[in-house]
Amino acid sequence: MLKKSVEEKSGAAVSPEGETTTTCPISKETHNSLLEIFTGNHTALDKIFLALKETNRESDLWESEMQRWLESCKIFETCFDESLPDNSSAAQALALFKSGDFKGAEEFLRKSLGIHVALEEKGKHSAASDAFALGFVKELLFDYQEARVFYEKAARLNPQNGAYLNQYGSLLTCLGEYHKAIEYFTRAIERIKAVSGEKHARVADGYYRLGNSWKELGNIKKAIEYFTKALEIDLDIYGEKHLNVAKRYDALGSAWKTTDDAREAIDYYTKALEIYLDIYGEKHPSVATTYNNLGLVWFALGHARYTKDFLSKALRIDVEIYGEKHPNVAKDYNNLGGMWKTLGDTRKAIESYTKALKIFNDLYGSGHSYTKTVQSNIDYVKGKK
Repeated sequence: MLKKSVEEKSGAAVSPEGETTTTCPISKETHNSLLEIFTGNHTALDKIFLALKETNRESDLWESEMQRWLESCKIFETCFDESLPDNSSAAQALALFKSGDFKGAEEFLRKSLGIHVALEEKGKHSAASDAFALGFVKELLFDYQEARVFYEKAARLNPQNGAYLNQYGSLLTCLGEYHKAIEYFTRAIERIKAVSGEKHARVADGYYRLGNSWKELGNIKKAIEYFTKALEIDLDIYGEKHLNVAKRYDALGSAWKTTDDAREAIDYYTKALEIYLDIYGEKHPSVATTYNNLGLVWFALGHARYTKDFLSKALRIDVEIYGEKHPNVAKDYNNLGGMWKTLGDTRKAIESYTKALKIFNDLYGSGHSYTKTVQSNIDYVKGKK
């Protein structure tokens, strides 16, 4: 939620160019990555955007939702490309899904699941595979409750499969069931380690997910512990200049930011920023978000000059990528307004807050919580004049 003081941003969004007809406030980079999944099929991508739109999520969350969607889809591909023959029902369903025939993929899997369940013990593992694939299809269509039913079935039919346990845990975090997610992540890590050893990318990913769950539960010590384990493995596998390593540094920064030792957060955010810049260049959402996060930590430490530099960079990049009328740009202005308010420059504070207010009001109307929060900030500053 938008806070009355400066805040950490979680994502970015803008309506992309292209032939997709459904307005979707995401970055062009994400839009293009989605099109690659569907080999340029804009109609299929429209269906995904419509499914997300029906969940009524705020537009400023769409970027992070679609980033997670991409990660899940890649896992879907990896699981069935690596562990199942090409003519398996799950692999065929994946092909149908990527062609945009989502209904056909689901119907095919339901039929296959029924056949394998009828075989009882002989068909148990194939039934688990079908259920797992059905869970993926439902998750990728944002039907999380139905996905849960199938993931749970897959994990019950084949409790030794770390991929099933891990993905079910990931879905549980989306549903806010962090304690149960931790249980499944822990079981998944044990299974993956038993097969592949400690120094494996999926073990690192499991530790990272565990860290995020503990962070959501407020146990920052455990979050840092697991983020550090994930970082150590990824450094060993990939070396320093890799996106996974940047994400681990970023996660550690976000965890340390909430402690009394905020300077640790600066070190980790700076390392993440260096990798993002090396991979993406300056004009990228991850770079803007990391500039923003660095600005907020420096703000908490009382260093106004660094705060202004980093928050201004975040604003400049967001405006360049997404245009002026976007929720993240409004949040940038709100953050700058909070900084100027604290520094006692009421004129600049009101100027920044007013820009944020106009964007939120145009996007969401006067009754939205974001709009009300910024209006409250303006009223507070004017009352202090």
